Amino acid sequence: MPNPNPPAPSGVHKAPGEACHQFADVFAEEIDVISARRDAVAKGLLAKDRKVPDEDIAKMLEEQARSIDALKDNHVQLSLDHNRKSTDERGREFPTTDPAHNLTGLALSGGGIRSASFCLGVLQAIDALREDHEPQVLDRIDYLSTASGGGYIGTSLVSGLMQTQGRFPFTSKLDQSETIEVQHLRDHSKFLAPNGTTDYLIGAIAVLRGVVINAIIFLAIIRKREFPRTFCC
Repeated sequence: MPNPNPPAPSGVHKAPGEACHQFADVFAEEIDVISARRDAVAKGLLAKDRKVPDEDIAKMLEEQARSIDALKDNHVQLSLDHNRKSTDERGREFPTTDPAHNLTGLALSGGGIRSASFCLGVLQAIDALREDHEPQVLDRIDYLSTASGGGYIGTSLVSGLMQTQGRFPFTSKLDQSETIEVQHLRDHSKFLAPNGTTDYLIGAIAVLRGVVINAIIFLAIIRKREFPRTFCC
């Protein structure tokens, strides 16, 4: 009888009794989730969750249909193409998707709170491209890849979308109606110079001090080489 929990490949760590998942299996599940989400977008289900009026949903679906036809974009019917193969890091083959499916990802780079603030601005700009009753740009994004500071805003975005029925949770308002979290990011994104001109002046003085000290050392070395007797005892 085959072992239901075969030993993991070299370098793979797993807890006792935990099955080892191959990339092909994980990728197949990802494709199922993306396909279900695309189907929900195409049927206007996400718009209904966002409380968009029915007449506006009808217009959104018409616009989506026109854009898909114009781009010849097979954006909904997503599936694995078993005739198209790729390999994972161990050389094992797995089926991939057809390029016509146009899988789309958004990468949010790292860099601490500055990156989180910058990426928040990018997301707000993307959201501002369309009105609430129009097809949303973020609905067309299948993957979100984040690192470090980008991960802060990336996880916040996913959490916020889940709590607002898919409505963008960080709309730029620039007033007190903004959420406390967004206000905090906006107020503290300049953490290197929170006091403005004073901190810039202190920073400039620190840089100038370093330059002067290094210049003195450098000139002393040059003088010693040109006038060695000056430094003799």
